[in-house]
Amino acid sequence: MSRGVKITLIVVGVVVLLLVVGVVGIGFYFYQSTQKVAAEAKAFAAQSDQAGCLKEAMSRQKENDSPFNLASSGAFLAVCLEGSKPTAGFCDGVPPSSDQQQTVQWVKARCQSSGLTEVTCTALMTIAQKHCEGGTRKR
Repeated sequence: MSRGVKITLIVVGVVVLLLVVGVVGIGFYFYQSTQKVAAEAKAFAAQSDQAGCLKEAMSRQKENDSPFNLASSGAFLAVCLEGSKPTAGFCDGVPPSSDQQQTVQWVKARCQSSGLTEVTCTALMTIAQKHCEGGTRKR
């Protein structure tokens, strides 16, 4: 094998190794972030109700209203809603997710004065909607 081929193989090997280390590092970072957000959500839920969870998730999203932060805010909301106290009327008027027309109108009304982009507010409201129609709904 020529010296040029050996050098090329070594360079390619190092690049592949760096990519693997980078992917593992990013995965570990997101895992740690998710664990931290879940712990924060559980602690918050113990002291709050459903409306407080939604308000806090929206507040967290407002701090950085980007799609990247939405994963964190959405995870916070989902975990928080599971462990929070019921809020009277929280699920009143929430349409089933199968009714797209009503859902669009409901989300638009709820997001109008939220201060969030349409995309991020819609995502958070979808989590609340799923909570209200799903098995985690507190009555």
